[in-house]
Amino acid sequence: MKKQKNNKNILSSYLIIDNFTINIFQMKFCNHLTDITLIFFSVGSAVYSIISWVTINNITSIGFIMVSIFSSTSFILLRKIRYYNDFENSINILKEENNKLKKNNEELQENIYTLLNIAITCDNLH
Repeated sequence: MKKQKNNKNILSSYLIIDNFTINIFQMKFCNHLTDITLIFFSVGSAVYSIISWVTINNITSIGFIMVSIFSSTSFILLRKIRYYNDFENSINILKEENNKLKKNNEELQENIYTLLNIAITCDNLH
């Protein structure tokens, strides 16, 4: 019984921490910081690989070239993922607005039919 209670406490603590970190990592500041860091590593590693090719040895410079390639690839993929995520959010918002407009259109159609019935009955009375 006690072990099961500890598991629930650990799980709830994990969920709280998970929700907190998700909110932090979705902030624009964190996104910009990640972008700047990846650009720094990409450019810095490329420059240092050229320097180390001349001064140290080829194997070290190949390692820095690989770091530069991985950093730039990560940067490009993160940017694409963010773009697709923003695009998907925009589509979801447009779908919600479209559904609201459909409901409003249906209500307006009902009001038109009601007004037409009232107009017909008024014409029949005169």
